[in-house]
Amino acid sequence: MEFFYQYTNRMAHLYFLRREGVDARLVNVCFLNDTEMGGPREPAEWKAAFDTARYVLGLPVRHALSRYIDYVYPDIDLLQK
Repeated sequence: MEFFYQYTNRMAHLYFLRREGVDARLVNVCFLNDTEMGGPREPAEWKAAFDTARYVLGLPVRHALSRYIDYVYPDIDLLQK
């Protein structure tokens, strides 16, 4: 969890809320072309990062919470115009 604290924290919150009967979803907002932060340019780069996090944490690609997790990829270049 040292390297993926935010990801595991969000997953834990999602698990807790769903266990308590809250119809919760986790939406990961993955900005593209954020040159100030040196962020990914393509959704595939974000996917690879999330795949790495799941692998390190021992989670399969499809797990009990995966149907409640979404990903959106706003492009900074399009937002600034």
